[in-house]
Amino acid sequence: MAKKEPSAAQKGCATVLIVVALLGAAFMLWPMGDESAEELAACQADLDCWGQRNRAAASGACLSAIDNLAAGAAVWDDGTDLKVGQYRWLDQSAGTLTYFGDRFRLPSSDGALIHHRFECDYDPAAERLIDFRIEPVN
Repeated sequence: MAKKEPSAAQKGCATVLIVVALLGAAFMLWPMGDESAEELAACQADLDCWGQRNRAAASGACLSAIDNLAAGAAVWDDGTDLKVGQYRWLDQSAGTLTYFGDRFRLPSSDGALIHHRFECDYDPAAERLIDFRIEPVN
C-alpha cells in the first residue's frame, strides 16, 4: 500500500504549530519586566557592566564629535563598529565614563595621515558627551 502524502492544509497546519512552538519558547526565555533598582545599581557600580551598557550611545556621540572636528577627514583603521573599545571611570560616584581608542588617522597640513588617539567623557544619566580630546600618537 502506497503512503499518502500530506495535504497542503496539513503541511500548513504543521508549519503554524512549529512557529507557535518557537515563539512560545522565545517568549519563555525573554526577560520579563523592567530591571529592578537593585540590578541597575549593581550594574552602575561595576565598570564592565556600566561601560558595556553605555558603549553604543557613547560611541555614537564620540565618533560624531570626532568626525565633526575632522570635517569628515578621519580615517578609521578598524573596519568594525568597535572603534570605542576601552573605557574607564571618569567619576564612579557620578556614573560617568571615559571611552578611548587609537584607531584613526587625521591628515596633517602636508596631507600625510597621522595616527591619533581619542578620549571621550560620557554621562549616561544625561545621555550626552561631556568632553572629548584627540592627540597624535608618537
